[in-house]
Amino acid sequence: MGKVTDGGEIDTFLSIQPIREIHLPSGVKKLDRPGINLLSRTGENEIPWAYPTIYWNDHQNKFYSITKADD
Repeated sequence: MGKVTDGGEIDTFLSIQPIREIHLPSGVKKLDRPGINLLSRTGENEIPWAYPTIYWNDHQNKFYSITKADD
């Protein structure tokens, strides 16, 4: 799942964010479940808020996102 250009080339795609500790400006956060990364095919991710990591929060019972500016 993702996005393709007008020419049919993959532009944006999803990948699994494995369970691990991630380092954020606010400190270390431990992901105890996998997340989903939205990534640019070029790897540039030039608009940080446009390529978030989506993660499930058990305590609030909802999804939230961590932007590339944070991670």
